[in-house]
Amino acid sequence: MVSGNYVVPHLNDLPYLDKPVFFFAAAATAIKRLLYLLWPLHCWWLPSALCALIALLGWSPA
Repeated sequence: MVSGNYVVPHLNDLPYLDKPVFFFAAAATAIKRLLYLLWPLHCWWLPSALCALIALLGWSPA
């Protein structure tokens, strides 16, 4: 943060006052509290990466 003002959000160095500050605080709190429930959404690539690795190694089940 360049200006050092942590109360008023800024967008492109201009004050962003379209939404109340409470909205940003509530969104940040919700994300912080619920992030542990959403960790599987960050691993969407894992099954396809494992299948690609198996295909590259030439492994077959039989």
